[in-house]
Amino acid sequence: MTAATLSRHYPSLRPDERLALMLAAAARGDDLDHARLVAAAPRVTFTTLDTFPRALAFREVLDRFRAERLDLAARYFHARTLAAGAAGQVRARFDGVARVYAYLLLAYRDGWARFCEGAALPPAGGMDEHLVGGEVLAAAEGEAEDDGATGAAVGGVFRRAGEVPPGPLRTAASVAAELAETFAVRLAWWDGEGR
Repeated sequence: MTAATLSRHYPSLRPDERLALMLAAAARGDDLDHARLVAAAPRVTFTTLDTFPRALAFREVLDRFRAERLDLAARYFHARTLAAGAAGQVRARFDGVARVYAYLLLAYRDGWARFCEGAALPPAGGMDEHLVGGEVLAAAEGEAEDDGATGAAVGGVFRRAGEVPPGPLRTAASVAAELAETFAVRLAWWDGEGR
């Protein structure tokens, strides 16, 4: 049976079957089959609050950014653990890596706060401590505060290692600007411009 023959049966799929096939097509990079499945899906109509697109865009940005912050926290804790188990230059190197992650953790935290303020939204929708990983972020950011890593200190870490930073140092302002841009793109999509 060919894909085109099989696709004639797509309209009779149940929603759970269709979603499974759509995800499988996307995973294997089969845009044509994915498009066929989307085209064959019955449409539903619903009404919702006018805040719905904004809320979804915010949630997408929140989820993605929170994952990035949790990744930074994990890297920070890992570098500190490696430093604690090492000595001499190896310890100094891991301490430096931990300071870079400490700086980034705080830049991301402060950038998130700036973004939310600019978008007239409470940070994490006012639920930061209740979301998955809230305690981990609070602990990591608290310890990062204690480390007192600054942009100048991060530059020193790279100089002492004889390395060049991979790009411009992230700051709270640059993080906030990137988040605002991402939010605008996702909001436009949810408002119907990108669909």
